[in-house]
Amino acid sequence: QFRLAVDRAFTLAGIGTVVTGTAVCGRVAIGDKLTVSPRGLVVRVRGIHAQNRQAAEGLAGQRLALALAGVDKADVRRGDWIVAEALHAPTQRLDVRLRVLAGEARPLAHWTPVHLHLGAEDVGARVVVLEGEAIAPGRDARAQLHLERPIGALRGDRFILRDQSALRTLGGGAVIDPFPPESRRRRDRRLAALAALELATPAEALAASLALDPPAGVDARRFATMWNLPPDERQAVLAAVPHRVVADGARELLFSPAQIDRYAAAVVGQLRAHHGRKPDSPGLTQEQLQRAIRDKPAGSVFASLLQQLLRAGTLARKGPNLSLAGHTVALQGVEKQLWERIKPWLDEGGTHPPRFSEMLLRDRSLRRDQVLRVMERLQRMGEIHPVGAEYFIQTRHLLALATQAWELAQADPHKRLNVKELRERTGISRHLSVPLVEYFDQIGLTRRDEVGRHFRRDPRQVFAA
Repeated sequence: QFRLAVDRAFTLAGIGTVVTGTAVCGRVAIGDKLTVSPRGLVVRVRGIHAQNRQAAEGLAGQRLALALAGVDKADVRRGDWIVAEALHAPTQRLDVRLRVLAGEARPLAHWTPVHLHLGAEDVGARVVVLEGEAIAPGRDARAQLHLERPIGALRGDRFILRDQSALRTLGGGAVIDPFPPESRRRRDRRLAALAALELATPAEALAASLALDPPAGVDARRFATMWNLPPDERQAVLAAVPHRVVADGARELLFSPAQIDRYAAAVVGQLRAHHGRKPDSPGLTQEQLQRAIRDKPAGSVFASLLQQLLRAGTLARKGPNLSLAGHTVALQGVEKQLWERIKPWLDEGGTHPPRFSEMLLRDRSLRRDQVLRVMERLQRMGEIHPVGAEYFIQTRHLLALATQAWELAQADPHKRLNVKELRERTGISRHLSVPLVEYFDQIGLTRRDEVGRHFRRDPRQVFAA
């Protein structure tokens, strides 16, 4: 896909904005829509000069002048890239292989300030040495460059480093990963991931990356972008490498089949053990399962994996609880009879349940301790939820309240839940609304911080049967 490193931008009378530079890869034709990166401005190619001659298209390796519509001269600067839309991915960190010139008097130390020259860009940066404490003259090592501002870069891009004054060349190298993760807590794992990305072909790199069992998987779009893979080549690579796809919002995350199978086996094993220990329990919540599994995937990935197991019929959901398909829990004997006396009151109350003390007054033959034992059992079964000290709400009614709260928060400009608005919309009392939102916090549906309360998950993921 097309990339051009801009070294000049100017205006010509009757033509408009013109940029010049070298086409690093791909082809461009009159009428193409491209993006000025890292600024993200969309432009259309009005005219092309290739090797100082008017042309209908420009090719990789040629010096090009492009007349652009949709942008002013002031919007394009030396160091920008003109790229296919899919390649617009600004970055402020680069993982690289860096070689220090043999003539340097001393090793290149960690956090050394430098000038990075990549394409036509010149930007200040700091060197984070990933292997050892410094890079000796004449040696190469993996490092991360922290840039002063975002730039465009892809895997394989060559660069030069000069000292802070930009007078002396220190060394150079090539980009390994233009989109490194922020965390460096597991340096050994990160170095293994970089070794995989240094392999010669995208298919080899993807296969080696998946074999490392990355907890967050491999982002399919990011991988295709860093290798500059057009759609047909991306599909060819995916077809050549066995993988499973887990959706994470708009992202497609790739995992090895063996890794997904291990995660699934761990989930099934934890639930089977739990059912064996507590046969009257309806199962475990997503959070409980995730805490119990070693080498677990990221939270959003784990949620998507559970959805796949639910769709496959391996698991079942009852309220917030997950169980193995076929696992059932039911009240028996006296407990069942007691629930049949209480349930009509909760059915009638719906989203406005009676207080617990009120239920005891309705039927003075009810014993508080017996009712509480039944309620605790029903809570473990996922049928009801204790909200505050006075209320028990059935799962379907709690889902209705949570859905209305979710809709209010989504309509808020800051995605915050306003408790007063929730009372007005649902008609519930203040006595119920406060413990209700506190219960949402308690089960991880919402989170309250210094500026308000916001949803962490869709209520349907928590309460839907």
